[in-house]
Amino acid sequence: MGRDSADLRAKAAVAIVAGMTAVCLLGAFAIRGVPRSRWFLLGPVLLVVAVPVLCRIADRSRIRHAVGELGGELLAIRRWPFWGRGFWEDHEHWTTYDVVFRDALGLFHLVTCRTGLLWAVQWSDEEIHADEGVLRAAAAGRGWRRLRFRDRTGGTE
Repeated sequence: MGRDSADLRAKAAVAIVAGMTAVCLLGAFAIRGVPRSRWFLLGPVLLVVAVPVLCRIADRSRIRHAVGELGGELLAIRRWPFWGRGFWEDHEHWTTYDVVFRDALGLFHLVTCRTGLLWAVQWSDEEIHADEGVLRAAAAGRGWRRLRFRDRTGGTE
C-alpha cells in the first residue's frame, strides 16, 4: 500500500522544520517594515496553526491514494476525534478514520484505518456490504449521523 520507512519519516520532519525556518528567515531579511523579532515569533505560530491543517490534508490524500491502489473508488472519509479509538493505547501520533469506498466489483467497504503525518495507512475493522441501505445502517452504528457520498464530479449526492 503506502511506503512507510524510518528514513522517509525523518526526511519529512526535516523538510517541515527547514521550510518553516526558511519562511521566517526570508520574511525577516527580505521584507522591510516588519521587525525581525515578529518574523521569528511567526515560526511557532505557523507550526501550531498550519501543521494540523496540513496533516489532515496529507492524511486524506494518503487514504485516497491507498484506496486507488486497491482499485476502489473513495466515497466518504470521517475522522475520529483525537480521544477516540486507542489514542491512549499508543503514542505514535496516529489519526483514526472511517472510510467508505466501492471496489471494482461494486461492493461497499466500510473500513477503519489509521495513519499519521509520518506513517502509512493501516487498515482494520473491514465490513463489506453489497447493498447501500445496509451500508448506511452499519455506518450509523459506527456513529455516522449522515453518510453522504462524493460523486465523481467532486460534489455530494
